[in-house]
Amino acid sequence: MSFNLADIIIIIVVAIFGIVGLITGFRRSLVSLAGFIVSLLITVLLASIVTDAMLGVNWIANLVAGQESSLFAFFHRNIVTELDYITIEYMRNAYYYGGEQAIDAIFLGGGFDFSSVFMMIIYPLVRSAATSPLMLNSYMGTARDLFALELAYGTAILITGSLLFIVLRILVTCISIVLKPKRPIEEPTRAKKAAGSIVAMILGMLRGFVYAGVILAVLSLMSGFAVMDRPMEEVRGSVIARVISNTTNTVSELVISSRPEDVRFNRLLDAAGFNET
Repeated sequence: MSFNLADIIIIIVVAIFGIVGLITGFRRSLVSLAGFIVSLLITVLLASIVTDAMLGVNWIANLVAGQESSLFAFFHRNIVTELDYITIEYMRNAYYYGGEQAIDAIFLGGGFDFSSVFMMIIYPLVRSAATSPLMLNSYMGTARDLFALELAYGTAILITGSLLFIVLRILVTCISIVLKPKRPIEEPTRAKKAAGSIVAMILGMLRGFVYAGVILAVLSLMSGFAVMDRPMEEVRGSVIARVISNTTNTVSELVISSRPEDVRFNRLLDAAGFNET
């Protein structure tokens, strides 16, 4: 097992967070990590729901999936053109005869590596659309339309989730300050200090792994662009990135399962001009 540049960068990021945790101390690191996890869980559960609600506002829907000056238009211009060879009609027929396995076979046969970071994180989102009768019976022409629309939606979730996470972190920080105990704390023994420092460092490293997962998710959204070929090549060969991607994939599945499908699909299709037939 050998490490590449991506592994080294992840190790450095995790080490930095570990050092920060060591400097911060056990109690503050524990409170910080608890607040971080609570904020992250709420964000994961609410990000797609809030995004779906926002798609009900016309100008936001157009910003996400409109034909011009939108996330959809941006992805449609820049993602790989090979997706144009996979028509929606072909996908529709394959799904009706072979189900989800047939859809997987189409993309696997089209050269997409299911073990890649991109497919681990993004494909669950795309598959939910590729197996939806509502999407397959729309005016979309090719898988390029489908991928661009779902990448736009995924980016919208990421932006909404980031803003939601920041707000929650501020609220949790304020609450922790208010609830901070006023009484003096006894001076710990040297052994307790050493143990606390080690645990604080581990807690900091855990935060580093989480942030590394977020960075991988962002890179995956951009991995269809030519400029990302070299960075994603490093990520694909990374031992640590693959472990983080498996965890991130579980989070992606959780996000997907928490949203109302048909309402979202209809709003995206309307905004992009692919109205249901």
